[in-house]
Amino acid sequence: MKIGVVLPQTEIGNDPVAIKAYAEAVEGMGFTHILVFDHVLGANPARPGGWKGPYRTATASTSRSCSSDFSPPPPAGSSW
Repeated sequence: MKIGVVLPQTEIGNDPVAIKAYAEAVEGMGFTHILVFDHVLGANPARPGGWKGPYRTATASTSRSCSSDFSPPPPAGSSW
């Protein structure tokens, strides 16, 4: 069986060094793949019904501050 992880896109930010560290950490734990969700950028809050969520009208590179501090997912089979 192959087990993967989800890249914490909104939490990890867009720092390539942090993303690489995350990928290498989960690979070292034995996970076989990383799932990356595709999502809307530049959502317009003035649209009918409004817009709720972590995204703003700015691009991804300017709308989130990024941090290289992250916690990789727990190893497969852990109780966490």
